[in-house]
Amino acid sequence: MQGYIYILTNPSFRKDWIKVIITDKQLSDQYEEYNSNAMPVPTRIQATISLPSPEMAEMLMKKFTHQLSLMNCLCNNRFYNITLEYAL
Repeated sequence: MQGYIYILTNPSFRKDWIKVIITDKQLSDQYEEYNSNAMPVPTRIQATISLPSPEMAEMLMKKFTHQLSLMNCLCNNRFYNITLEYAL
């Protein structure tokens, strides 16, 4: 089973905030589920990273989150206070 990391943006998010989702679901399933949660405008998928397993995706996210914590970037429920350019 593959793992996926999606980087999302939405004009309704606070400035310089992105959402990161880790899942084992295909892009279309996860995207429809996320946008059905009363988002005022559609969310944009800025990047998709496909990995061999969900565990590998989780490990990569832990490293990413640790790096951001060293830089004192805010994180709240996989929302990160960083620019899209930095995340990419």
